Amino acid sequence: MQDMVVRHFRAIRGNTKFKYSVLVVIIEANNNAFVADMLSRVVSTHEFQPVYVVSVDPKNMGRAGVYTTTQKPLYAEHLQRAFPFNVVLYKDFISKASESNKRKMKQQLLNFRRYLKPPAVPGSAPPREIISGKGHNMEDDVVMCYAMYLYWSYFIIRQEDFIETMRKHRWSLNPEFVVPL
Repeated sequence: MQDMVVRHFRAIRGNTKFKYSVLVVIIEANNNAFVADMLSRVVSTHEFQPVYVVSVDPKNMGRAGVYTTTQKPLYAEHLQRAFPFNVVLYKDFISKASESNKRKMKQQLLNFRRYLKPPAVPGSAPPREIISGKGHNMEDDVVMCYAMYLYWSYFIIRQEDFIETMRKHRWSLNPEFVVPL
């Protein structure tokens, strides 16, 4: 995984449009804080600077990454607000799998739903909220990453430590890549 991340970041920095861009990195840390910490160290090396790793540790243990299980309803809310006209501008700057990713994104957005699932035994537990872009034999990785991006970009540009880091390093936001909600 580490080699794949390094290759991807080198490809991003190899693109002249992103050579000096501030990379805001969101690492999911739900299942493995060790891997999230390792990836945070990998992307924070001098080679890839400037980089800002988003870290929101609900247990305040100083761990890298974000824990998404409690945030899914907020992701869904931001995703729903982002599409008042059911239109997506999709631009893949890095990947060679652009057409495949476009198809995945479209299908997963069409499958995206939010619903309450009743318990197996009525009355044994409250209904669970299900948020997914999965379809028959499909994953929802692309749409959930997009939803995470929408939520965390909205969240992070309002954080005092991010704003202070921007001032300190004289970073500026490129409006082409910021999605206001």
